[in-house]
Amino acid sequence: MRLFPGSTRGSRARNAMSAFIAGLGGVILLELFFEVFSRVGFTPTPYATAMFAAFGFVFFLATTFAVIYLQSERFRISPSRLIRDIAISIFYSVVAFALYYRTVGILPTFDAQRTQTARDFIYFSVVTFSTLGYGDFRPSPDSRLLAASQALLGTVHIGMIVGAAFLTFSMSGRGEKQVRPVPSTQRRRWSRKRRRGR
Repeated sequence: MRLFPGSTRGSRARNAMSAFIAGLGGVILLELFFEVFSRVGFTPTPYATAMFAAFGFVFFLATTFAVIYLQSERFRISPSRLIRDIAISIFYSVVAFALYYRTVGILPTFDAQRTQTARDFIYFSVVTFSTLGYGDFRPSPDSRLLAASQALLGTVHIGMIVGAAFLTFSMSGRGEKQVRPVPSTQRRRWSRKRRRGR
């Protein structure tokens, strides 16, 4: 029995990576509210939290963006899986960047005396990710470059959400069934039969 579902090794690897990122995002969320890392002797540094955020970008490229290039005659994108991976990527990006902002700080523009909480960092991360920019917080000088990259990542995610929704509606409107990829062992058998002339 396989631990992660999927008809090919690459599919199982992407499912495993999705599960890992969702779990890591949950751990980061716990860290934001309860500071669990420092209880086990790990104090998040700006560099370490920036690596967490960068890992979210790698996940997005590997599971969401790259799957578009897998589309072929034998493989059709699963809209539900694509939407799931986009949602995991959004969740992870928001909490990973919120942890980074907690580490390097954000600057309030209004309530200067107010102590910043985990909610403020998540809020700022969501506002930056969605490129809303209400103006009640701004990135510290050390976090401006990563905040700008989070805004770009959020813009690409929004485009992917629209594309996945369009794919879902277009496939359901035509009554298309999802075609599963053919396992590599089956493809090898087919190619041997073609060479033999069967």
